[in-house]
Amino acid sequence: WPQIRYAQVLLTFAEAQNEVGGPNAETWNALNLIRTRASLVTPAVGTFTQATFREAVWRERWHELCYEGITWFDMIRLKKAYVEATNSFENFTGHKFADNQLAILANKHLLLPLPTTEMQNNPNLKPNNPDW
Repeated sequence: WPQIRYAQVLLTFAEAQNEVGGPNAETWNALNLIRTRASLVTPAVGTFTQATFREAVWRERWHELCYEGITWFDMIRLKKAYVEATNSFENFTGHKFADNQLAILANKHLLLPLPTTEMQNNPNLKPNNPDW
């Protein structure tokens, strides 16, 4: 069974509600519950635009869920990668990891390759995913 922490539920809710109607008291409260637990101050709801609240939620997801095997899927979903040095997000394609400058993310990393045995068993699967 997958385990989903309450913090992940709150962040998913805040992100989805922000996309529908922008930041409001309900979305801000979801973000604030997590930040208050961590003894962090959350700027007032009126200081956010839809874009700045979106990035605040993404940043909070990155910090809150970083060791739970979720960050990679967020990077794929958003096509963005968080850069700690600048506290900002950059495009997935071309991103270099701080601890390994030789590892550069490319479009092919957005999808896994189809297994060779599956492609041999079903010729209708050809061609493989892009760049594989």
